[in-house]
Amino acid sequence: MCSSSHIANAASVTLYDGSAASLPYAQGWLEFSTVPASVSVGSISVSLPQVTETLITGGGGVRIDSEASTTVVSDATDTAGGYGNYESCISSSSCTPNLINASFPTLNRSLGYSIFFNVKINAETHDDTDRAGFSIIVISSDLQGIEIGFWIDKIWAQNGGAADSTLFTQGENASVNTTSLNSYELRVLGDKYQLLQNNVQILTGDLRNYTAFDHTARTMTASIMGVPVSVPVPLPYNPYKTANLVFFGDDTSRAHTNADLTLISVSTNSSSGAVSASLGFAPFLLGILLMFGGVLGVRYWDSVRP
Repeated sequence: MCSSSHIANAASVTLYDGSAASLPYAQGWLEFSTVPASVSVGSISVSLPQVTETLITGGGGVRIDSEASTTVVSDATDTAGGYGNYESCISSSSCTPNLINASFPTLNRSLGYSIFFNVKINAETHDDTDRAGFSIIVISSDLQGIEIGFWIDKIWAQNGGAADSTLFTQGENASVNTTSLNSYELRVLGDKYQLLQNNVQILTGDLRNYTAFDHTARTMTASIMGVPVSVPVPLPYNPYKTANLVFFGDDTSRAHTNADLTLISVSTNSSSGAVSASLGFAPFLLGILLMFGGVLGVRYWDSVRP
């Protein structure tokens, strides 16, 4: 089991502070991305709804909303988007992602690290019990990591797998209320992780390997003149093969969320001293950028993901 002692000597760096009344990108560590406004299927342009980010009235955080996409007049009702610590590749079919800030700390699981975040799930819907409207993804420096999904009444881990077809099924879970603004700590040490809600452990288990994910074979369903059409939406790179990646948001077209994020921080140890990065930002998301149309780290690859 992970212990809090592995971060005892860690320093902290704020990556997003919701009280600053600015969007995460303005603070230099995270970028927001959503799906492109349209994609081409042959000679036909297919419009896609957008996830939105807005500052919370009165300050204190940011709100990410993919629930509203279901009411937008568009060829598709599904979308995805969120915050990541890598630059998006919006115009590329493939790319080598770069960190938003080269000073982002190394997530070395042998030394241990923690990610702190405050989030409130205002609403969440899903078409599949293996999908969540709000997720956090954390990939360590050696590509071992964990993805955790949030419903309004449950938090659960995504399973890994040896093949793309066997990835992303619901693993260990906890029945908890996520509709209040709660503080979370994700602790990683060795092969294990712990998730604490308001300083109480609610989940623990093994880290996963998601590198079998095929980012080139993603599709989503849209409607053209009333006819369902499979739209190719390959991701420019594989977020699960991207070291030191974090993501907060909606990474699947098969679920939606409205969530507030007020704080995100990353605290890491090193042999020469601890370095920590705090990604706090209100209402909601951090991490890997939505990967379709360039958002890294959001499983829009899930919209995308079957």
